[in-house]
Amino acid sequence: MRYLNALLGECVARGSYRLLIEERLEGPRLRTLDVFEIVSTGSRRALGMLTALAYVDIHAEGELMHFAETAVMNRGVPIMIFPDVAEAEKWLLGASHKAAKPEAGST
Repeated sequence: MRYLNALLGECVARGSYRLLIEERLEGPRLRTLDVFEIVSTGSRRALGMLTALAYVDIHAEGELMHFAETAVMNRGVPIMIFPDVAEAEKWLLGASHKAAKPEAGST
C-alpha cells in the first residue's frame, strides 16, 4: 500500500489527477483475495482524487486484471486496464476526462 500512497501523493504534489501505471511485474501473481484487499483499501484512498486511472501490466494474464478493474470501477474510481501504454495514453488524453482538482478535504 505504500506504493499506492506514494503514487497518490505525487499526483497531489504535481496537481495531476490522471494517472498511468505501467508495470512489468514478474514472478508469482497475487491471489484473488490479495488483489481484492488491495483494491478495497486503494479505492477508498483514490476515490474523488483521480479523474482517470490507466493501468498497464504487460505480463498480466488470465482474468485477475479484469476482476481488479471491475472491483475498482464498482467503488467509483475511473479505471481502465490496457495491454499497452499507447492505448492507455490515448484513453487518458481523451476529451471525456475532465482534469479537476479534488474537492477540499477529500484524500
